[in-house]
Amino acid sequence: MASTGTMTFNMTYTPPGGPLNSGTFSKVVSFPYTAMTSGILDIPDSTVGGVVFPIPFGTINANAQVLLIYNLNNKDIGIRLNGSPADIYQVPPGGILTAGNPTTSIANPLLSASIVTTALQVGTGTVEFFVLGI
Repeated sequence: MASTGTMTFNMTYTPPGGPLNSGTFSKVVSFPYTAMTSGILDIPDSTVGGVVFPIPFGTINANAQVLLIYNLNNKDIGIRLNGSPADIYQVPPGGILTAGNPTTSIANPLLSASIVTTALQVGTGTVEFFVLGI
């Protein structure tokens, strides 16, 4: 049985010539999901650049409606989607990459994601993730 989730994005900013933090942007995406997985990927000390760490999708096999990757590491991480052989994006330390979709994409559903180390890891690193889908 499908559940419904809601992802809310709120941002405050200073518009050109405007008062400090007077601009706002808010969007809400509701989505169905039947499965979810979340956790933390540990990146061991001394891991070299270019090592791929798959994000487990569990029983999500048709489409990820929501993907959130939070880089708690002290290095940039590369992002690969749907088996891409190369990074399609890099997230700096403290950065978040997120996607929220109200329906399943028929043409190109999100079926897998991986993070990739971009440099030698010094100390243990972590990346937090959430995946909700069908």
